[in-house]
Amino acid sequence: MTTLPRTPSLLALVAAVAACAWAPTHDATGKPALPPSSAYSLPGFRAYEEGDRLWIFAEGSAGEGEFLDKGEPAKRATRVGGGPGGRTTMGDESPVLLAYSLAWRHTRAGFVVLPNPDGRLWVFAPGSAELAEHLSGAESAKRVTLVAAGPEGRTLLGADAALLRSYAGACRYSLPGFEAREQGGRILVFRAGSPDLAESLAKGEPAKRVTRIGTGPEGRSLMGADAATLDDYALSWRHTRRGFAVLACEGRLWVFREPSRECEEFLQSGDAAKRVALIAAGPEGRTLYGPDRETLEAYLGAEVGS
Repeated sequence: MTTLPRTPSLLALVAAVAACAWAPTHDATGKPALPPSSAYSLPGFRAYEEGDRLWIFAEGSAGEGEFLDKGEPAKRATRVGGGPGGRTTMGDESPVLLAYSLAWRHTRAGFVVLPNPDGRLWVFAPGSAELAEHLSGAESAKRVTLVAAGPEGRTLLGADAALLRSYAGACRYSLPGFEAREQGGRILVFRAGSPDLAESLAKGEPAKRVTRIGTGPEGRSLMGADAATLDDYALSWRHTRRGFAVLACEGRLWVFREPSRECEEFLQSGDAAKRVALIAAGPEGRTLYGPDRETLEAYLGAEVGS
């Protein structure tokens, strides 16, 4: 069976912006402490993998110091299923775990997202002076607010209105496995983590351009570096249903619960360790593939719409 080309997931994108310094420490028994995870850390947060769970701390916090010194913080909070791929997260502060969950869920390539305690989202360009200022705890010299313009109707905060509008569009049109941008009424589409995406973020547009007229969301035209990506994106968008990630490949639809470990692994490898198929059972008579029959049947009964 043909599978999707190997596509780095959001993990690869986050690793590029999550440059967290770390000096080896040891716990009270002399055992080396866990190094922070470059895959799951985010600006303002450090993540440590322990089996299937993640320890999450505000970067440089007292709780992180206790964890590195003693193996766990003095206080403990837990969010079951609140992390990437439905992982359980643990730490010293429930608000930190909630903020990390929001930041992870709403991060997009080319943006840094830092949730406010009230649920609003600060959005910055990676490496910007405004981001450094915000992380230092200083009051931002400039503030722009876009009320209810973000994902889940969240209000966006930042120093640049154009950046906030670009982020809002990226959230609206991106899908698992794809990053999308609005540009002049069209939608730019790339495989998540692809070199074409990195080039477009650096230069403002891809070096190669293919267009599909009127095949995208709301009848918009799609533009990208290759036709296969645009066709798969259009098919995925058309058949996305609430609570599920749909990844199209050569007319077949891979379906996963969102979030789920199986979806995360598929985005990383382009294949699934376990698979079942429902031949011609999907929308438009398409064959569905997924990790188990229950997921596929739940998808067929789910609410239509992205």
